[in-house]
Amino acid sequence: MDKINLFVEGKTDEEFIEALISTHLNSSISHVVYQLDGNHERIHEHTDRLREGLLNLFILDSDSNSKEQVDQQMFPVIEMEAAYRRNVRYDIFLIEDNLEFLAKRIIPQEKTNLWSCIDTYAQCNASIQSELIRPVDSKTKVYIYVNAHKVPVNYKKREFSNPEIWNLQHEAVNPLVTFLKSHLE
Repeated sequence: MDKINLFVEGKTDEEFIEALISTHLNSSISHVVYQLDGNHERIHEHTDRLREGLLNLFILDSDSNSKEQVDQQMFPVIEMEAAYRRNVRYDIFLIEDNLEFLAKRIIPQEKTNLWSCIDTYAQCNASIQSELIRPVDSKTKVYIYVNAHKVPVNYKKREFSNPEIWNLQHEAVNPLVTFLKSHLE
């Protein structure tokens, strides 16, 4: 196999997967990453990217859904496309809950106090009763965490390959790394 298509939900997911691949894999197999516009339920808008003879890997947030629920939700579209094209193969990996949940788990041990401060800020923010105050969701916590570091970083870029910010050797990434290795090495 000389090429694999990877489907992820959005730009952050793509940055994370690319950082994992460059950190953990010695792959000679080329890959192309496609974004599903932030939502795996939009797969029907991307079926033209499924290629005959290629393996199509989907790395998605579970959002507390089981693999079976995700299969039932979105993969009838892929199954129809696979039947139509006859030789479309795919596999799925579900990130437990979502990427932001995983990001919190892979911060370096010495930075856990920083994340605790962010949680405290989010609780304080939630106690303010005003339509002018935006709630602090998990994505916002990741932005706050990254931007608390004195590193040259674009506000929206997560810098997943920066070991001062993220620990890509953390055991929490092992299932995803194993999945990637099983297909890309």
